[in-house]
Amino acid sequence: MPDGVAAEMRQEPELLDTPRGQADDLKRLRGVGPKLEEQLNRLGVWHLRQIASWNEGEAAWIDDHLEGFRGRIQQASLKVQQQMSVLSS
Repeated sequence: MPDGVAAEMRQEPELLDTPRGQADDLKRLRGVGPKLEEQLNRLGVWHLRQIASWNEGEAAWIDDHLEGFRGRIQQASLKVQQQMSVLSS
């Protein structure tokens, strides 16, 4: 969980200036609405695969840079990772 991640483990994930091709609709994730999606896009998060690749330190870094949505990105990240693993098996 982001609040339990030590400061030295928090690291910036891969962020993009623009989406690669069509941006994913991040609002499809439970708990992600238009405002959170906008903040994620501003940070450089455009694709579900970006979220799926985050480790705890990267999710914590994103969480630290969101205004008004503490903890929500960790839940979304775990959900995407679970869904991607089901699809790939």
